[in-house]
Amino acid sequence: MTIDKIIDELDRTVRLPGLANLWVPPIRNRIDMLSTGIKSPIGIKVSGTVLSDIDATAQSIEGGSQNRAWRGVCPG
Repeated sequence: MTIDKIIDELDRTVRLPGLANLWVPPIRNRIDMLSTGIKSPIGIKVSGTVLSDIDATAQSIEGGSQNRAWRGVCPG
């Protein structure tokens, strides 16, 4: 059994339409969380040069996600 075969089997088992699985080793995952500031399995980081545009985009994303009744959606 290889890592690739394990990942393929896990992907087939937990597949959800419209979502992609990401299999990251725990240490790499922790480094990514520390470097991005995103401590959740799914995060959206909005960046740009004009603060008002960044805020408007973030508010739009937050509002759209809350309209779909996703739990745990909160501004960072």
